[in-house]
Formats: sequence, C-alpha cells, structure tokens
Amino acid sequence: MIKAYNTAGVINNIRNDFPEAQYFFHKGLDLGKKYPQHIYNSKLVSNMALLYIYLEDWPKALKLIKRAKNSITRADYLKRLPSACCM
Repeated sequence: MIKAYNTAGVINNIRNDFPEAQYFFHKGLDLGKKYPQHIYNSKLVSNMALLYIYLEDWPKALKLIKRAKNSITRADYLKRLPSACCM
C-alpha cells in the first residue's frame, strides 16, 4: 500500500496537481510509520522534496532531501545493493 500511495503521488506530481500529490505522499508517510524500514519511506520523502522543488519552496525541499537520506540509511538499503552497482 505504501508503494501505491507513492505511485499516486508521483502521477499527480507529473500532472502538476500538487495538492493531490501532497495528499498521497502524506498518506504513504503516515502508513510508513508502521513500517519504519520500508524502502518506500525514503522514496516518499524524496518525492515530497521534488514536489517542493516544483513549488520553489527551497527550505522545505532541502529539509526533506536530508530526511530522505537519513531514511535510506536507516533502512540499510545501501548495504543490500549488489556491490557492482555502486562502483
């Protein structure tokens, strides 16, 4: 379901329907609190940052980019990638 909220948010972001995109990203983030190590938490946050970039709200975008980085680190995602992918 977290992935579905992210996808719905991305689709609305592409359509420039920013309030709807924000709604779906927030729904996904709320659900993600139950699954703190789910990889889509960082994707939702980074996509929310992209939304704020489109809106030219730079302080919020930067804050969310940092949060996404921390989220992906907590999810330990980088350690699960094949070593050849990151050379």
